[in-house]
Amino acid sequence: MIKFVNADRHIMTIRHFIASQLRKPTGLFGSVLLSRLMNFGNREIITSTIKHLQLNDHHHVLEVGFGGGSGLRQTMNFLKSGKVTGIDYSIEMVKLVKRNFWKQIEMGKIDVRFGDVLNLQFADETFDRVFTVNAIYFWPDVLKGFSEIRRVLKHGGLVAVSLRFGVKMKRASLPKEIFQLFSPKDVSELMKEAGFSDIRINHFNQNKLTGYVVVLGMRL
Repeated sequence: MIKFVNADRHIMTIRHFIASQLRKPTGLFGSVLLSRLMNFGNREIITSTIKHLQLNDHHHVLEVGFGGGSGLRQTMNFLKSGKVTGIDYSIEMVKLVKRNFWKQIEMGKIDVRFGDVLNLQFADETFDRVFTVNAIYFWPDVLKGFSEIRRVLKHGGLVAVSLRFGVKMKRASLPKEIFQLFSPKDVSELMKEAGFSDIRINHFNQNKLTGYVVVLGMRL
């Protein structure tokens, strides 16, 4: 019996470590291994999210929680005279992306900063588009986060919030104090409460483990 208890404790410790790293990557595990896994594992959902933003060449775009930087790179490719800014809660990811995109940063195409969605350090109505992929699970106050995003979004601007299906994510059994699960309806209702309009839920690969949703909202 003791062996089983110890095994359960080890499993809980591993799950807690993984959830903590997904929330805020640190050390070699976060900056090297996890960043690459995030870029690879999120490639499809990031591509789909960016397509839904209906980007124009001149747009100023904000990504909340850029992780390994794949979303920044893909967004930059859509912009000619525009710019993509990213914030992340992990200083390791900020340092990594600054190293990887130093040339684009010097050119003024990309700007990355350490930041918190609950207190965005930008003026009102700064961005034409905002998106976030697989990040809201870790926000301590999702409604406040959406309210901050709406504040920095221009009138007529779009926000895209993408996440995996909650029913599938439950299988990972990650600790609830770090990792919150949301249904598409949860997200749309919180966005509506924050003041977004014309909210649309787009489902992809619904019957597969890789299923995800892209929830779009507009600031009128």
